[in-house]
Amino acid sequence: MQHYTRGLCVWQGQQGYGSWDQAMRAVAGERRQVRTALKLCQGKDLRPALGFATPDAGRMPSPLRWKIIARADGKLGIRIFAMPHRLPTDSNKSMTDADLAGAWTQVIATIDTSKVLQRLPTGDRS
Repeated sequence: MQHYTRGLCVWQGQQGYGSWDQAMRAVAGERRQVRTALKLCQGKDLRPALGFATPDAGRMPSPLRWKIIARADGKLGIRIFAMPHRLPTDSNKSMTDADLAGAWTQVIATIDTSKVLQRLPTGDRS
């Protein structure tokens, strides 16, 4: 899985936002892109890899975390980090290891090709 071997799964937005609602609108747009990419990934709906909350399957928070951060220039920015993991065995959701790997490869490729976000190099703590 080539995308996993290219370093940490941490991205940061290149644009600064003057308000919380502007930053959240940008997050919503990027989240939509990622979830849409999983809707028919490999001919399947692999969106459960990004979390779910249903009465019959319980809840799994998203392993893709979106955070609004304060930038040095006084504006707000976006930072995303991923902590891929398997779906809980006690949920009514299931995904093969191959499907899960495919889902995360698609998630990472989608974010890596974003015009808004850029992957942080290993060791960048700015």
